[in-house]
Amino acid sequence: MSAKLTGAELRLYGMKAAYDEIIGTAVKRQHEPQRVVGHLLTAEINEKQARSIRYQISIAKLPLAKEAPGAPAPLTRPLQHLLARPALARIDRVEKREWLHTPTGQIVGEMKHEMTVRQVFSEMLSEFAETVERVEEIVAG
Repeated sequence: MSAKLTGAELRLYGMKAAYDEIIGTAVKRQHEPQRVVGHLLTAEINEKQARSIRYQISIAKLPLAKEAPGAPAPLTRPLQHLLARPALARIDRVEKREWLHTPTGQIVGEMKHEMTVRQVFSEMLSEFAETVERVEEIVAG
Protein backbone atom coordinates (compact mmCIF):
# COMPACT_ATOMS: atom_id res chain seq x y z
CA MET A 1 0.00 0.00 0.00
CA SER A 2 1.49 3.35 -1.01
CA ALA A 3 1.24 6.43 1.15
CA LYS A 4 -0.81 9.33 -0.17
CA LEU A 5 1.27 12.45 -0.70
CA THR A 6 -0.23 15.88 -0.24
CA GLY A 7 0.53 19.09 -2.12
CA ALA A 8 2.33 20.40 0.95
CA GLU A 9 4.53 17.30 1.19
CA LEU A 10 5.42 17.68 -2.48
CA ARG A 11 5.98 21.41 -1.87
CA LEU A 12 3.45 22.29 -4.59
CA TYR A 13 1.84 25.09 -2.63
CA GLY A 14 0.47 26.96 -5.65
CA MET A 15 -1.19 23.81 -7.00
CA LYS A 16 -2.55 22.99 -3.56
CA ALA A 17 -4.05 26.46 -3.13
CA ALA A 18 -5.67 26.50 -6.59
CA TYR A 19 -6.64 22.81 -6.83
CA ASP A 20 -10.28 23.01 -5.71
CA GLU A 21 -11.07 25.95 -7.96
CA ILE A 22 -9.28 24.50 -10.99
CA ILE A 23 -10.87 21.06 -10.61
CA GLY A 24 -14.30 22.59 -10.00
CA THR A 25 -14.03 24.66 -13.18
CA ALA A 26 -12.64 21.70 -15.12
CA VAL A 27 -15.51 19.44 -14.09
CA LYS A 28 -18.09 22.13 -14.79
CA ARG A 29 -16.65 22.93 -18.22
CA GLN A 30 -15.42 19.41 -19.04
CA HIS A 31 -11.82 20.46 -19.63
CA GLU A 32 -9.31 17.96 -20.98
CA PRO A 33 -6.74 16.59 -18.49
CA GLN A 34 -3.91 18.39 -20.31
CA ARG A 35 -5.66 21.71 -19.78
CA VAL A 36 -6.18 20.96 -16.09
CA VAL A 37 -2.50 20.09 -15.66
CA GLY A 38 -1.61 23.30 -17.51
CA HIS A 39 -3.76 25.36 -15.14
CA LEU A 40 -2.21 23.61 -12.12
CA LEU A 41 1.30 24.29 -13.44
CA THR A 42 0.41 27.93 -14.06
CA ALA A 43 -0.85 28.22 -10.47
CA GLU A 44 2.39 26.71 -9.19
CA ILE A 45 4.56 29.03 -11.29
CA ASN A 46 2.51 32.07 -10.23
CA GLU A 47 2.83 31.09 -6.58
CA LYS A 48 6.59 30.70 -6.85
CA GLN A 49 6.89 34.04 -8.65
CA ALA A 50 4.76 35.77 -6.02
CA ARG A 51 6.85 34.22 -3.27
CA SER A 52 10.05 35.41 -4.94
CA ILE A 53 8.69 38.94 -5.42
CA ARG A 54 7.57 39.13 -1.81
CA TYR A 55 10.98 37.93 -0.66
CA GLN A 56 12.77 40.52 -2.80
CA ILE A 57 10.54 43.27 -1.42
CA SER A 58 11.12 42.10 2.15
CA ILE A 59 14.91 42.21 1.83
CA ALA A 60 14.73 45.63 0.14
CA LYS A 61 13.31 47.03 3.41
CA LEU A 62 10.71 49.11 1.58
CA PRO A 63 8.09 50.77 3.76
CA LEU A 64 4.74 49.05 3.73
CA ALA A 65 1.72 51.07 2.63
CA LYS A 66 -0.26 49.82 5.62
CA GLU A 67 2.37 51.35 7.93
CA ALA A 68 2.18 54.81 6.30
CA PRO A 69 0.68 57.60 8.41
CA GLY A 70 -3.06 57.88 7.79
CA ALA A 71 -3.27 54.51 5.99
CA PRO A 72 -6.69 52.87 6.26
CA ALA A 73 -7.04 49.64 8.19
CA PRO A 74 -6.75 46.49 6.05
CA LEU A 75 -9.98 44.89 4.87
CA THR A 76 -10.97 41.75 6.71
CA ARG A 77 -11.03 38.50 4.77
CA PRO A 78 -14.77 38.43 3.97
CA LEU A 79 -14.64 42.01 2.69
CA GLN A 80 -11.56 41.27 0.56
CA HIS A 81 -13.47 38.44 -1.11
CA LEU A 82 -16.56 40.59 -1.70
CA LEU A 83 -14.42 43.31 -3.25
CA ALA A 84 -12.53 40.92 -5.55
CA ARG A 85 -15.42 38.62 -6.53
CA PRO A 86 -16.67 40.57 -9.59
CA ALA A 87 -13.17 40.86 -11.05
CA LEU A 88 -12.42 37.19 -10.38
CA ALA A 89 -15.68 36.17 -12.06
CA ARG A 90 -14.76 38.17 -15.17
CA ILE A 91 -11.27 36.66 -15.25
CA ASP A 92 -12.76 33.18 -14.92
CA ARG A 93 -15.28 33.89 -17.67
CA VAL A 94 -12.55 34.87 -20.16
CA GLU A 95 -10.23 32.11 -18.88
CA LYS A 96 -7.22 34.37 -18.30
CA ARG A 97 -5.52 32.48 -15.47
CA GLU A 98 -2.36 34.57 -15.90
CA TRP A 99 -4.34 37.55 -14.54
CA LEU A 100 -4.89 35.77 -11.24
CA HIS A 101 -2.55 35.68 -8.31
CA THR A 102 -2.13 33.26 -5.49
CA PRO A 103 -1.34 34.85 -2.13
CA THR A 104 1.75 33.40 -0.50
CA GLY A 105 0.38 33.58 3.02
CA GLN A 106 2.32 32.04 5.85
CA ILE A 107 4.60 29.98 3.60
CA VAL A 108 6.89 33.01 3.34
CA GLY A 109 7.99 32.21 6.88
CA GLU A 110 9.15 28.78 5.74
CA MET A 111 11.77 30.16 3.34
CA LYS A 112 15.23 29.22 4.51
CA HIS A 113 17.56 30.47 1.78
CA GLU A 114 17.87 32.43 -1.45
CA MET A 115 17.69 30.54 -4.75
CA THR A 116 18.58 31.46 -8.31
CA VAL A 117 15.91 31.39 -11.01
CA ARG A 118 17.73 28.39 -12.52
CA GLN A 119 17.47 26.55 -9.19
CA VAL A 120 13.78 27.39 -8.83
CA PHE A 121 12.96 26.16 -12.32
CA SER A 122 15.08 23.05 -11.87
CA GLU A 123 13.22 22.27 -8.65
CA MET A 124 9.86 22.98 -10.29
CA LEU A 125 10.65 20.65 -13.21
CA SER A 126 11.78 17.95 -10.82
CA GLU A 127 8.61 18.34 -8.72
CA PHE A 128 6.51 18.28 -11.89
CA ALA A 129 8.16 15.03 -13.07
CA GLU A 130 7.53 13.47 -9.65
CA THR A 131 3.92 14.67 -9.72
CA VAL A 132 3.33 13.25 -13.20
CA GLU A 133 4.75 9.91 -12.06
CA ARG A 134 2.50 9.97 -8.98
CA VAL A 135 -0.59 10.84 -11.05
CA GLU A 136 0.24 8.03 -13.48
CA GLU A 137 0.52 5.61 -10.53
CA ILE A 138 -2.83 6.77 -9.19
CA VAL A 139 -4.51 6.49 -12.60
CA ALA A 140 -3.00 3.03 -13.17
CA GLY A 141 -4.62 1.96 -9.92
